[in-house]
Amino acid sequence: MKPILNLSVPASRMIVPLALLGLMVALAPARAQLYRVGDTVSDFSLTDRATQLPANLYSLEDKVIFLEWFAHWCPFCQAAASQIGPEVVDYFEERGGNLDGVELVHVSLNLQAGQESQTQAFINQYGLGAVWNDFNRAVADRFGSGQPIFAIINGVADSSSHRQWELVYVRNGYGSLNSPIQTFRDAINAVAAAEVVPDAPPRIMTPPSSVGAVAGSPVVFDATASGDNLVYQWSRDGADLPGRDTPTLDLDNVSEADTGIYRVRVSNGSGSVTSQAAFLSLIAPGAATAQLGNVSTRLNVGTGGQILIAGFYIEGTQPGRVLIRGIGPSLAGFNLDGLLADPVLRLFQGKSEVAVNDDWGSLAEPATVQMEWQDAGAFDLANGTRDGVLLEELPTGLYTAQILGAAGSTGLGLVEVYDVAGSGGGVLTNISTRGRIVGNSARMIMGFVLRGEAPRTVLIRGIGPTLTEFSVQGVITEPRLRLFSSPDNTILAENEVWTDTQAAAIADAAAEVAAFPLAMDSRDAAILITLPPGGYTAHVSAA
Repeated sequence: MKPILNLSVPASRMIVPLALLGLMVALAPARAQLYRVGDTVSDFSLTDRATQLPANLYSLEDKVIFLEWFAHWCPFCQAAASQIGPEVVDYFEERGGNLDGVELVHVSLNLQAGQESQTQAFINQYGLGAVWNDFNRAVADRFGSGQPIFAIINGVADSSSHRQWELVYVRNGYGSLNSPIQTFRDAINAVAAAEVVPDAPPRIMTPPSSVGAVAGSPVVFDATASGDNLVYQWSRDGADLPGRDTPTLDLDNVSEADTGIYRVRVSNGSGSVTSQAAFLSLIAPGAATAQLGNVSTRLNVGTGGQILIAGFYIEGTQPGRVLIRGIGPSLAGFNLDGLLADPVLRLFQGKSEVAVNDDWGSLAEPATVQMEWQDAGAFDLANGTRDGVLLEELPTGLYTAQILGAAGSTGLGLVEVYDVAGSGGGVLTNISTRGRIVGNSARMIMGFVLRGEAPRTVLIRGIGPTLTEFSVQGVITEPRLRLFSSPDNTILAENEVWTDTQAAAIADAAAEVAAFPLAMDSRDAAILITLPPGGYTAHVSAA
């Protein structure tokens, strides 16, 4: 039995140590795995040596982070510190960041506890900036052993080259590197900046409208715009209004001092756009809305399909009285040359000719006609000029006036239509002019006058592409439309593609005045604007 007892004793002695060993292994902390290039570095918190406050890796977002662990007594740490400051830290600071403009931040991590004076001497000697204490190597041991240790981490979110907090480079030791400074620079330069997603450019969808207000009343201008990160700035007569930086501009108790032209400028990182003009004018209570008093168009008059054609509409239950002039020779008084020497003015309703005139002096009552244009504010025509004039009472309907040169002559001509009906008669509601614009510098110029007291909304269109639907050839493919006040020539609005702003409102306005519709993808131009009484000119040219 002794052998059995002898065997059992050693067995029991062996079991206990094995059991204890197994328990000790289970309780021992597992060593964290070393980071490798391409790994995501977790956030860590150490103590900032200068402030004694916590310092975190993730607080260095949007930068390239260069970590360097050192101990003051380490000769390789001394060699590295003497070169990294001027050759890496200063190098990138002088250049405003790496090749992609990403800022570099360098953090030195002190591994030596105690020996504060020696550590401070090291810091002073090599001009170290941020120094964090990593006395127990809780962070250092994730990157390597010994000292110095170098790690380069991308802190840039949405970088096109690396994930945020990705380990770009790691190295233990300094003396074994063949070209350490260039190696560090290359790794830092490998980090790309965040991909910049530009702001959607600003577009003014609904511009402010002109207002005729009674003195002492409140006025509100507002605008709607699309785009990202929009900034608004209102102005009056070209001068910015301090503090007026919202989509709405509220004015209390308006007076003469508040009158003028208001606009809003909308900006973001992709640019800025300024609204068309909105007028503030003072009116009397119950003031009458302005009416279209006259329109005129100046253009080179050709032959065949290149004559000057003006269409207009008379609206009302009573006939409208209109004065129509086809002018060539009298334009010499405005220092213009190349004039249409003998214009012929013909008036049609549909295909039926209503009236014709070659020389206004041949009219039955030229003196009466002359008084009418003087009352209407038109410039005088000298006796004996060969300009054409008609004075007609016309029932409701659509009419066209044609200006052509006698005997096939050509030159610069002007067509004018004046509403001289007075109260109770039909009124002039719209006019359209078709003519030939030759060359990018040529323009069709239409002038018009609004008469009355209160502002009125007008629709102005510069049509090119859509004319092909009417079998017109050689159209301007991209017309540019600009509106000016007269006579000071202040630009009030401009447009090249009619759907750029107020597309729905422009389409509705066109339907209301019975104008032919424009396709949503057409590149015709249009301006919908509210204007106070006064004179204006609209210019159409090739964009």
